[in-house]
Amino acid sequence: MSSSRVIGLDLGSSSIKAAQVLRDSDGTYVVEHQAARQLPKGVIYDGHIDPARRGRVSSIIAEMFETEKGFTTKDVIFGLNSSASTFMDEVTVPLMKVEDLPVALPVVLASINPSFDPKDNEISFSVVGVVEGERGRQIKVIVFRALATYVKEIAEVVEAAGLNVVGADFNSLAALRAIETLPRPNRQADAVIDIGANVTTLMLHHNGVPKYLSLDPDSAGSVATAKVAEALGLDDDDDQAEFEKINNDEQFGLVSQARNEYSKNLAERVARSLSNAIERSDEIDSLASVILVGGGALLAGGSYFLKEEFGSVPLSYAKIDPSITGKDGAIRRQEPGSGGDYLVAVGLGTGATL
Repeated sequence: MSSSRVIGLDLGSSSIKAAQVLRDSDGTYVVEHQAARQLPKGVIYDGHIDPARRGRVSSIIAEMFETEKGFTTKDVIFGLNSSASTFMDEVTVPLMKVEDLPVALPVVLASINPSFDPKDNEISFSVVGVVEGERGRQIKVIVFRALATYVKEIAEVVEAAGLNVVGADFNSLAALRAIETLPRPNRQADAVIDIGANVTTLMLHHNGVPKYLSLDPDSAGSVATAKVAEALGLDDDDDQAEFEKINNDEQFGLVSQARNEYSKNLAERVARSLSNAIERSDEIDSLASVILVGGGALLAGGSYFLKEEFGSVPLSYAKIDPSITGKDGAIRRQEPGSGGDYLVAVGLGTGATL
């Protein structure tokens, strides 16, 4: 079996991150090159690219790949991260081969939701396991779907930059592939919290298998920026508010108060959402850990309020899975000034197949 490589492309609200990942024949991964470029403010919001500035985004992507000499392929898997255009459904289907699920799942979704049209959706899925149902043994599946128009929108921008789109995936699933997961006993799950500029993603997983996914735009990093702007008497889109939110390290004052108000509300919303998900679940009883992902997780004071909410449950920043290494032995995590983390880009890059 030969090796294969692909570039994971994470189009965030403030920057574009790319990671070229080599998958070796033994199933391990090597991150060969990483690069990031900042985006003009407001070009991407809730995962969608401003129609009037899609050409600008294509130009930025093209410039990055022309300038950075470490990229040796043009095959790209890009990420999807819109709270309005992505969905998750948990379904059960008759016992069948996994390779038959792509054909069966659209039929199942249409039977549950009469307005569902396969032509309007792109889907991926994760098999939870075999369960006993009223009709005997069945397969429980979590289906992730995105509006086809949304996927096409991004694909056209990426292809206009001269790249070859070979796939798309949900940012949350990509991050889950890239982070280190520890074996947990049955009925115990880990929580992953990804605080992005426009949406906060919450996920519960058991040993790397997704169990729950929620996208919450009302606790995103942009909410913190708006609170800082209001406290300082600035416009919401003032770059000074974003700068102060991240760089002002005073423990007291207007910025600190605004940040703490946001962080306290974030922690309460996250804890309530995850608690409700566990209560509704017939598979999960408790949390093993809470893992933070993304640049927003580094906001001063945020971890304090999360620790207050989760008590004795360990809280930590995501670690890269040991099966993924850097070409020089290290993987860059936080790109200075890029407004984001390479974790999702690396995870998207692990979508390469042999």
